[in-house]
Amino acid sequence: MNNDQWQARRGLITGSRIAKLAGVSRFGGPFACFMEMTAEQMPEGETEAQRRGKLLEPVVIEWWHSNNRSWLPSLLTGKLLKHENGWAACTPDAVFLKEELTRVIEAKTASGPVVDQFGAEGTDEIPFEYICQTQWEMGVTGIERCDVPVLLSDRFAGFVFRNYVVRFDQDLWGRLLEIGERFMVDHVRPNRPPPPDNPDEQAELLARQFPKVQRPQPVEADAQLSLKGQELSKVRAELAALEERKKALSNEIKDWLGDRKAVVADGWKASWYDVKGRAKTDWETIARSLGASDEMIQQHTGVGSGTRAFKFTSIGDSQDE
Repeated sequence: MNNDQWQARRGLITGSRIAKLAGVSRFGGPFACFMEMTAEQMPEGETEAQRRGKLLEPVVIEWWHSNNRSWLPSLLTGKLLKHENGWAACTPDAVFLKEELTRVIEAKTASGPVVDQFGAEGTDEIPFEYICQTQWEMGVTGIERCDVPVLLSDRFAGFVFRNYVVRFDQDLWGRLLEIGERFMVDHVRPNRPPPPDNPDEQAELLARQFPKVQRPQPVEADAQLSLKGQELSKVRAELAALEERKKALSNEIKDWLGDRKAVVADGWKASWYDVKGRAKTDWETIARSLGASDEMIQQHTGVGSGTRAFKFTSIGDSQDE
């Protein structure tokens, strides 16, 4: 997804976002959804799961189509579609047609613990966040069946393709619409974020609310803030002492291990194993060796958006938080 596609989805509740609002997504809740819906720019970077999904999605769809050759791809594939209410939307991974029948396809890849949430092939036994996502896509498009082809990384069988079938549930669609409408009324339209669920989300909200320094002159702390600063200073000192103790204990265990790989004890185990050096490719040098000019390299070199750094200094030390 590029930034233009991201911008087209601003203010809209899509399938992945309704799962967050329903509280069943592994990737955040209502606060994360709000920040995503109202962000002015597409977030930089992507998770390994997002990268895997993007690269393998065409493969998974092709596997499904290889088993359903009589179905023809629709022009709706990959299009941003909106419900008549104006705020419910989806972008189907694929839509296929066969005579008077239509199927929406939601391709997935899965590895790790989530694999255990997939049941027998041909059923709708898939993680509930995907149930919400597929019901949302069917509700928006008016298509009453969604096939969910999945490439599973099974620890016993290796990579396995399976296909799951989800049929439209009017009652669930109605409940999801109620959740979405309430979120639009309470938070999106008045631009009022829901409460953050953890300190990381609180930090994200503060970074958006106060992106740049507007008043550069230092100010005197009031009594309440002074106490918070004193508490932070104490906590940092305690953490530093614990970190030093952790390093010392780790070194004692490594000294005992010597050239052994691992040790097991009552309630704990430890290993000191070989790690291969990390490969690093110098793409700029490769580009120059192939004739790229400084101007070309500069043209394709991006600079991330700036942020603010928080620096808290106790007497006698200096540390950026």
